[in-house]
Amino acid sequence: MQDRRLAPIPESPSAPDPSPAKRIRILYIVDSLWSIGGAELCLLRMTQHLPKSLFECHVLTFHAAPQSAWFLERFDCPVYHWQLNNMYDWTAIGVAAKLWRFIRDQKIDIVHSFFQTADLWAAPIAKLAGAKAIISSRRDMGILRRRKHHFGYRLMSGLFDQIHTVSECVRQYTIEHDRADPARTITVHNGIDPEVDVSSADVDRLRQTLGLKPNAPVVITVANSRFVKGLDVLLRAAALVTKEVPEAQFIVVGGLGGTVRETAFNQRLLQLHASLGISNCVKFVGKSTEVNALLALSDVFVLPSRSEGLSNALLEAMRAGLPCVATSVGGNPEVVVDGKTGFLVPAEDCETLADRIHRVLRDPGMRDAMGRAGRARLLERFTVQRMLTDLVASYHLALAGNRTPVQPHFAKHALS
Repeated sequence: MQDRRLAPIPESPSAPDPSPAKRIRILYIVDSLWSIGGAELCLLRMTQHLPKSLFECHVLTFHAAPQSAWFLERFDCPVYHWQLNNMYDWTAIGVAAKLWRFIRDQKIDIVHSFFQTADLWAAPIAKLAGAKAIISSRRDMGILRRRKHHFGYRLMSGLFDQIHTVSECVRQYTIEHDRADPARTITVHNGIDPEVDVSSADVDRLRQTLGLKPNAPVVITVANSRFVKGLDVLLRAAALVTKEVPEAQFIVVGGLGGTVRETAFNQRLLQLHASLGISNCVKFVGKSTEVNALLALSDVFVLPSRSEGLSNALLEAMRAGLPCVATSVGGNPEVVVDGKTGFLVPAEDCETLADRIHRVLRDPGMRDAMGRAGRARLLERFTVQRMLTDLVASYHLALAGNRTPVQPHFAKHALS
């Protein structure tokens, strides 16, 4: 059922409007807008910041929910919800026909897809409907795929005019595993707004609400509770750190996922939390709309993931001037400079993770220097302005039918 806040889909071509006629029309297709993750936030930033004089944006999702209405309200372009539970039933045929008509009637120039259903089901329909360019966004190391998805991505590798990867590591994965053309596989790093407003009153209020002592060092992570995020490793590291720094407090910000697998992991996580005897120094605060204020009251950011594409939470911590201790997986080494903006540690290694957290906590000078260096790196390479510059350039190349290698233009700063 269509969410009442979502724009109705036009059943016939809109009346001609001479002012936007020359704009490039983009349809973003994303599998779901159930929860707010990195891809959803990146999509929001794209639609908000693309120049309105040059681009006309539309967003289509196959899954949405009333509880996500507050997020959908932040889009300043039409958002459509066509429910699709099964790609092989009669409903899917109807949705496919609507998608085909919409692309033709609205004269969509670019279809930019996110995740498996959008990539492997909707993108071929968009191609048949006559979209001038089909672009796929790849944002992880295949952790959500099933066997059929791996086969589908290899089969469809030639469909896409471009593939945008969120990090150079994901780019290499896509080339090797999906057999994608390197010349059309482009790294476009995430970018965030370089400044946010955080009031000292909000920071003080949160500190009191969480029962944090004024001088207690605070270690924070922002991640939904899933196995891939490595929160169990963080708890074991916290138990080691608090033996050396008993006053240290750990804050875990993020939702407890709702799938069967996530629920089982959450139960094991809470059991581990109790068995380690760290209930007084590790606080689970759940989802929060005050992440920036929580980062502002913290001293160290930790990302113990087992796999990453490129973490928005890591970028937000750098914006807040926090030193970052992260696992050396996925795109993390493209963001964190080991020994300069923070530390990189092996995945699953709670002892090394604890050691690096302890080193930062016991050395205020190092902590401040790393925080400044991290913020400077963010401002140089991971702002929304940098992301939009690469994105706009890639769109123009795709519409021009460019088939020459373009990757060096986009990734020249990726690993330096």
